[in-house]
Amino acid sequence: MELSLRNAYTEVNQILDILGEKFKTKIPKKLLDFFEKNQNLDYHPNINPNIPIEEMNLLRDTLIIISILNLKYWEKDEEQREKLKEVYRNNQIDYQKKMGLSKINKIF
Repeated sequence: MELSLRNAYTEVNQILDILGEKFKTKIPKKLLDFFEKNQNLDYHPNINPNIPIEEMNLLRDTLIIISILNLKYWEKDEEQREKLKEVYRNNQIDYQKKMGLSKINKIF
């Protein structure tokens, strides 16, 4: 498994530990076990709950995983979920433009 993805699982685990059981219990145990088993134990990110998430320099994969967890397991209001989906779509489009990938996607 790619090292950066294993690092992301480490960051996700630390964020989940900070969020606590209220959030962790909403995620299937099998998924939590997967994050735990596949994390990089040699990676020690500095996750600080007193710093806004935007300022923590988290890995992109970490942000994607947390976004998916939020959409799939934590956010229960359907209207808010639709808003989140739109935000995530727009973020992905912006990212693809930034990376020059939008032309490649049109080809396929």
